[in-house]
Amino acid sequence: MLQPKQKGFTLIELMIAVAIIGILLSIAIPSYKDYMIRGARSAAQTYLSDLAQRQELIFQDARAYSSSTSDFPTMPADITSRYQDPNICSNTSAPGVPATYSITLKPIVGGMMKNDGDLVVDSKGSRKRIGYDDW
Repeated sequence: MLQPKQKGFTLIELMIAVAIIGILLSIAIPSYKDYMIRGARSAAQTYLSDLAQRQELIFQDARAYSSSTSDFPTMPADITSRYQDPNICSNTSAPGVPATYSITLKPIVGGMMKNDGDLVVDSKGSRKRIGYDDW
């Protein structure tokens, strides 16, 4: 007598499929998180470069760098959710001393970027990420 053909999956087949999905997720989730961090850092670096360019335009007009955040555009929403307001430091030039500025973006404490380091750009053209070798 012929037995009817079974339909569906066995428990072993189902467990193998779950294990494969688990392995793929353990690789994909950290990679996606790193991708999101790099994207957020890139947006912040672009914003800092824009602020540096505006500082140079202000210097051309006023012969001094600005310390006021009102002279600069507001941070885009995607950066505001990950970084604190920019810290803009500038000194007025004394006779014989060139004027300088420094702009720092600090990650929000407890946020996604908390271990990524501060982003800094200055009047010498230096761009760095504090605690890391790269910008």
